[in-house]
Amino acid sequence: GATVRTGTAVTGLLRQASRVTGVMTDKGPIEASMVLSAVNVWSRVVAGWAGIDIPLTITAHHVFTLAADKPYGQDL
Repeated sequence: GATVRTGTAVTGLLRQASRVTGVMTDKGPIEASMVLSAVNVWSRVVAGWAGIDIPLTITAHHVFTLAADKPYGQDL
């Protein structure tokens, strides 16, 4: 089972030696047998809490879409 807590910011990891045992939040600690991170571009921050450096940076890109009479293929 899982509990979803909205409006609660995770601020760090709870650890015993090299094992993650939960998360610290702005509302206090939450113990857990498993912690799943699904934070996408913010993964570097979470990995840093575990002492792991992931070389990710957040950048902005300009994107535009073209319409064509036939689908784009690999020969484009």
